[in-house]
Amino acid sequence: MTTYWQLSESFADTNINEALCDVTFAAGNEQMQIKCHTFILASRSPVFYAMFCGAVWTL
Repeated sequence: MTTYWQLSESFADTNINEALCDVTFAAGNEQMQIKCHTFILASRSPVFYAMFCGAVWTL
């Protein structure tokens, strides 16, 4: 059985290795590239969920 800390560690490893990243943000004046996972973003933010899962979102 996988414990919570093992699951957390696995997610951290995928971010460090950029494994399976499927979206990239350009941030700051230097346009630093930040690679992310849409699954993680959508699961933690209703705004990203709406953007990635097809619901219309406007300001």
